[in-house]
Amino acid sequence: MKTIEELSEASAAVARHVTEPCENNLKEMVSELADVCILIDQLFVLHPTLKMHFEDAKRFKVTRQIRRMIKDAGWEKDD
Repeated sequence: MKTIEELSEASAAVARHVTEPCENNLKEMVSELADVCILIDQLFVLHPTLKMHFEDAKRFKVTRQIRRMIKDAGWEKDD
C-alpha cells in the first residue's frame, strides 16, 4: 500500500534529519512529509467520515498535550 511506503520513507527522512541535521536532509524530510499529507488528504476523499474522526482525535491529543505542558511548566490554577 502506498500509504505505508510513504510513512516509512517519511520516518526514515525524519530520523536522518534528527541524527544529521543539514539542509539536504531537511529538504528531504519536508518532501516526504508533504507526500504523507497528500496521501492523508486522499484518504479523506476516499473515506469522508475519516476526516471527522481524525479531527476529533487530533483535537483530543492537542488538548491533552497542552494540559501536560501547562502542568510541566507549573502554570496550573489552584482549584
